[in-house]
Amino acid sequence: MKRGVRRETLSWRLARFAVCALLLPLAARAAAGQATPPPPADSGFEVVEVDLNGQTFTRVLPFDVPFILTGAVPQGVTSLEVRCWKLATENGKKGGKPILVTAARLHDKPEGDCWDGGALVWRNTIDPTAPNPKFRLLAPRLDAEQFYQFKFSFEKKVTPQEAEAFAQRVQGIVDAALWGNPQEAAELPLAGDLTVPEINAIGAQLIQALQAVTGADRFPEPGTIFSKATPFEAVRNEFNQLLQPVRNAQGQIVAADGDYQDEVANLNSLLEQVRNDPTLRRLRDALAGNASVQAQADAVAAALGLANAPVLSRRDRESAAALSAFVAASEPYFTDAAAKTGRLRDLLANKLLADDGAPQPFLAPLVAAGRLSREDLSSLAAMGRPRGLVGSADRSLSRAGGILANRLQGLLAERTQAVATIARQYKTKVQNLILIAGSTTGSFETQSRNYISADAGVACAPQLSSCSTYLGTNIYFRPINKAAPLNQFGGFFQTLDRRVSVTLGLTVQGIGDGGKTREDLFGNQSLILGLGARLTNSVRLTAGSVVFKKLSPNPLSTDTKLTTTYFLSFSFDIDVVPTLAGIGGLFKP
Repeated sequence: MKRGVRRETLSWRLARFAVCALLLPLAARAAAGQATPPPPADSGFEVVEVDLNGQTFTRVLPFDVPFILTGAVPQGVTSLEVRCWKLATENGKKGGKPILVTAARLHDKPEGDCWDGGALVWRNTIDPTAPNPKFRLLAPRLDAEQFYQFKFSFEKKVTPQEAEAFAQRVQGIVDAALWGNPQEAAELPLAGDLTVPEINAIGAQLIQALQAVTGADRFPEPGTIFSKATPFEAVRNEFNQLLQPVRNAQGQIVAADGDYQDEVANLNSLLEQVRNDPTLRRLRDALAGNASVQAQADAVAAALGLANAPVLSRRDRESAAALSAFVAASEPYFTDAAAKTGRLRDLLANKLLADDGAPQPFLAPLVAAGRLSREDLSSLAAMGRPRGLVGSADRSLSRAGGILANRLQGLLAERTQAVATIARQYKTKVQNLILIAGSTTGSFETQSRNYISADAGVACAPQLSSCSTYLGTNIYFRPINKAAPLNQFGGFFQTLDRRVSVTLGLTVQGIGDGGKTREDLFGNQSLILGLGARLTNSVRLTAGSVVFKKLSPNPLSTDTKLTTTYFLSFSFDIDVVPTLAGIGGLFKP
């Protein structure tokens, strides 16, 4: 009796739709995961572009295969070095936040630890003067699902613009260092020969400044103070030659400072005596309120109202700029004080008594009224002479003002010129100096999604005495880069994690027997489930189960149930199938 026609139930249709919906995205994802940008025609390697200015890469880094690093370098670069460090994560897991390279690790592993052999080196054989030449370097393979940090160091010469910027910094460094630290030195400015700590400190500051201006890591050119290989004696000799004029000027500033302080101490003592002299006070009081002698009254009152001259404090000597500011701020005082004491001295010495010793007419009423005596006038006239009280104060004012205006101001200008000369000399010294400049990228991750590949093969089920081609998807347990030869990672059993995958697919030809004992799971297709291992990069041996529908032995029954049978298969990656001449047609649906 002929079996009745069996129809797929709604549940079977839904199951078929679910499997297809699963396989199609996986196959598409596999194709997308395996696709890589077309390599350059001259290499066959994947290419990663580097932006040295932005310190970034243009793509996720490939893994398990060598790749080419390329990018533009600044004008004048003659060579480039690349170093790499593998980064740990905060929680020790692959998904954790990467921990960037510390200064201690840079010190312990200055050449990196990603690959053997130290830094990768590129030499500019194009033209160092060409604008933005591009470097190309073949980088060794990296591991999957890892973070890396890269450092790019290039060799170049200091440009005129960088030399000018450095010269500006030299002025500030030399100015402050040679003057002395207010927190450490008891007396400023410092004078005499440079000490060993000073030489070391100035040298370190100059190196740091040049590094900051140029972005340099180090200066390999021997014989300069910027090279670690330069002997200390050579550095000392250079500093003594270039910096000593500034220290010599500072020695003279110290002497002028001391003279000024001594002179001001004497001057302020004299001014105190002038303010408190009883005879001068009687003259001031006698002239006050008399309109006919207003000019003389004003001259006496102004001189007696003079405050003490400015005294140099420690704060005023903390720097050359502070001392210059003190000199500038004190100048108006000495100009004004000299004018006032000069008028009083002239009044006392020349305008109180006539040639015969008699009081001048404007004083006669004051003498007659007993407000001033002849003895007072004689004493006042003596004060106005060069060695008298007012005359001495006037000469002391002139000397103190002269120390500031002539000696100190001139010596400070001389020192400023000497510092500027040092800056110009170092501008000349560093221009075209060869340096190694470096920039470090942030953390970059290697690809981590190549878990899936598309697959095609021939599955044979011995129990069914049937073979069928199939299309499927291989799901790996770790990232896989198909471009990486398996033998580079070790023997077969050492690379099982790169070989073993779960296979999920559908047969292309049906395995049904015409409705006798079995039918395909979906129309003329059945489900393939298995576990396989790559024998080569593209050939896989898989074993597993074929899922199909078993018919009821009762010819009157239309019932079916799911059943399985084992299969063995050889399969190939989808991208390999078109190259297999003679059997490619087997995989056409």
